[in-house]
Amino acid sequence: TPTLLTWGGVAGTGVIWVTDWKLVLQYVPYIGGKYKTED
Repeated sequence: TPTLLTWGGVAGTGVIWVTDWKLVLQYVPYIGGKYKTED
C-alpha cells in the first residue's frame, strides 16, 4: 500500500540521515583539532 511505501521511504531516509550525521560528527573533532594545532 502507499502508506507502507511512504513509511518505508521515510524510515530509509531517516537511517541514512542519522548515519551521515554520525560520520560527520566523528570527523569534526579531528578536523577542529587539526586546524587549531596549525594555527
